[in-house]
Amino acid sequence: MRSIGLTLLAAVGLAAVLVVVTPRLTAVTSLVYRASLWRDTLAAWSSDPLFGIGPGFMPYARQAAAPDFTFPVRQPHSHNLPLGVLGDAGLIGLGLALVLVAAIAWFAGPWRARTRTGRAAGYVLLGLAVGGLFEDLTFEPDFNLLAIALLAVALADAGVVEWRPLRRRAVLLPAGIAG
Repeated sequence: MRSIGLTLLAAVGLAAVLVVVTPRLTAVTSLVYRASLWRDTLAAWSSDPLFGIGPGFMPYARQAAAPDFTFPVRQPHSHNLPLGVLGDAGLIGLGLALVLVAAIAWFAGPWRARTRTGRAAGYVLLGLAVGGLFEDLTFEPDFNLLAIALLAVALADAGVVEWRPLRRRAVLLPAGIAG
């Protein structure tokens, strides 16, 4: 009976996600918008392919790089994590970011997990990475906190890091400070 309930809950959840996500992914206006955004990002990046244009400048550079007689996309991020890193940090930054992602996958991927919780954290991180090809949520502090917490769980579960309580140390106060 419990497995039927869980299956039904999963089916309802999947249906809800499909109802919400499918229209956005298949909307022609969204696809045209993203194509223009990515075109202008690549045009801005081409001014310095090796080092990029620097973090925080892309919204302005993208508007300046938009072709004449087009509507420049006013967006603070590129809706694509690799493309955003490429635009901000160039080929060097993208290469370093890919090395970091590969190291995380190597050391904390779901295949390294020892428990169901660790595997779940690893799979959610993989899902966030795939989603990052079409959306960039790293400007949201809550998203970053979620990703960091999931990474901590995956690293700890894989045995890469070990968490233990800090030992209390005596604190010496300078003379004149009353406690």
